Amino acid sequence: GLDLRPRQLFEHQTVRELAAAATGVDVAAERPSAVGDVALTPIQCWFVEQGHERPDHWNQTLDLDVDPETDLDALFDALEDVRLRHEQLRCRFELASNPPRQVIMDHPAPLVRRELDLAAPEQWADAVEELESSLNLSGGQLVGVLLGQRSGRPERLAVTIHHLVVDGVSWSTILEDWTAAYVARAAGRVPTLPDRSASFQQWARTLESAAHDDRYRSGRSAWRTQAHTPERDAELRRAPANSESAARTERRSIDPASTERLLSLGGGSDAAPSVEDVLLTALARSVSAWRPGRPVPVTLEGHGREEVGDPPLDVSRTVGWFTTMFPVVLDVDPDDDPADAVAAVSAQLRSIPDRGIGYGIDRYLRDDSTVDRELPVVAFNYLGQLDRVMRAAWPFTGIGELRGANGPVNRRGQLLGVVAVVRDGSLSILVEYLPEHMAAADAVALADDLTADIARLTEAAATVAPAVPSFDLLDQSDADAAQLGALLDQFD
Repeated sequence: GLDLRPRQLFEHQTVRELAAAATGVDVAAERPSAVGDVALTPIQCWFVEQGHERPDHWNQTLDLDVDPETDLDALFDALEDVRLRHEQLRCRFELASNPPRQVIMDHPAPLVRRELDLAAPEQWADAVEELESSLNLSGGQLVGVLLGQRSGRPERLAVTIHHLVVDGVSWSTILEDWTAAYVARAAGRVPTLPDRSASFQQWARTLESAAHDDRYRSGRSAWRTQAHTPERDAELRRAPANSESAARTERRSIDPASTERLLSLGGGSDAAPSVEDVLLTALARSVSAWRPGRPVPVTLEGHGREEVGDPPLDVSRTVGWFTTMFPVVLDVDPDDDPADAVAAVSAQLRSIPDRGIGYGIDRYLRDDSTVDRELPVVAFNYLGQLDRVMRAAWPFTGIGELRGANGPVNRRGQLLGVVAVVRDGSLSILVEYLPEHMAAADAVALADDLTADIARLTEAAATVAPAVPSFDLLDQSDADAAQLGALLDQFD
């Protein structure tokens, strides 16, 4: 029941001091149900900035297999329990107002619910798309469910939630609470859901405070990339040709044995090359082969649930959209030895302050921001091992792929996107491209090169020595760290 952070072990080095610094966790007192206006967070501001023609149709959808014996009344009552519990699921948005508003309501708007007889399974995809286009931001209808039944018995569900209020980590919390509430409802009991973490409203306020914190202000120089977006790319990003319907996808996968070797990198050491280091090294080398030149600017996406605030706010079970987006400039020579290339990218990524969350804080929450306002048109997102995050529990008997569901007329934030995710023990790579920006043959070549290079770099990364240890409590540059390492070597 104590809230204690690793940093505090260094700051308070006796048991007496540590006991005084530790705080008790009182869920009822510190985490009330939020109602009313919530300031938009940086990633939500980015969404509004895109000016989508169909902002209501920008969702995440998850397919679920359902036990045929499921009590449907209990199932949908349990979903209402979840929507009441997590305030972002009872939000509404006024995007046309100045400034745009995000408002948490006392009770959620009516669920968008559809049903389909699975005797005609070819109609399923069209029914899911119709569901996804039915959400309504201003009316607060942010959650929709399509129930598929065969001979009057439930068999599958498609659940869609607007991306403004959900991300991959949130789905795990939603499923955990939904199954817990269902078990109670089906047994005729009042559900008791797991403890929740801080409200999204508290998170938004914490980010606003961080915008005036010198800690984040000092990292501004990292976001002046000096790798500006080519004028043609910038124009294409805003052109009608850049739309979801125009985008194409090349999909590749890596066998389970190679995936296991990749996931074993690091050995528990933060200083050793990671999975993301290898994937980004491969991306930089493949992009350089397609469009020669150095460095390679990339928009990197992170989960965004970083330690912000003093003490840091716990948002581990908070439902909402926490994604961070920030520019990274990867300087890798395609002709470098693979081990040297991985080491170089690993060092560049470790120089990013605060895991990139400061970019959005500065870019959207400060009036005097001077950071680059145009993110690179090449984007990368490693979603991790989703099959470990989201697990099926009764009455759900299986979980399908979590996918984006965006209106075909909406424009894409980036022209070339690479998404990596591990499912069923295998790494999948999706190369999403715009034909006006990249020829189909080039996209195929990039996907092939990227996949092959990941295998080569994985073997090389295992031989890379861990980087010079970093000290979070000290403000030191890479050069300082190297000097310190050299000094310590004298005493070996």
